[in-house]
Amino acid sequence: MARGDIPSAPMMDLVGHRLISASSGETVFRLTPGEYHYNPMWTVHGGLYATMLDSAAACAVHTTLPVGSRFSTLELSVRFLKAIRAGTGPITATGRVLHSGPQVVLAEARLEDTPGTLLATATANCFVSRVPGK
Repeated sequence: MARGDIPSAPMMDLVGHRLISASSGETVFRLTPGEYHYNPMWTVHGGLYATMLDSAAACAVHTTLPVGSRFSTLELSVRFLKAIRAGTGPITATGRVLHSGPQVVLAEARLEDTPGTLLATATANCFVSRVPGK
């Protein structure tokens, strides 16, 4: 997906974030927020934070699984630290796997602006259905 070999997920197109890189246990997504991401308080809606953090954490999990395995986020815990506005510029969500069990994988994600200011963090527990024998 990062290379453009396969299409992005429809949700990514809707929200506007892009997969920048993926390696085993880590993914990076980027988005430049606009006013169309705003809530009634004229800041970026919390759902966008959660979407980017969930994408980064869950896709980091995906990078560690054998082909044909499936997973689903069981729990996502988000901590909002700073408001995001259109003038914030590009924001980056980085997800990393912290622990990989046979059925539950724990990952974390960080959302930062370009200078590296921490905007939000999240942890995600993902349930995994692995391909038998792998």
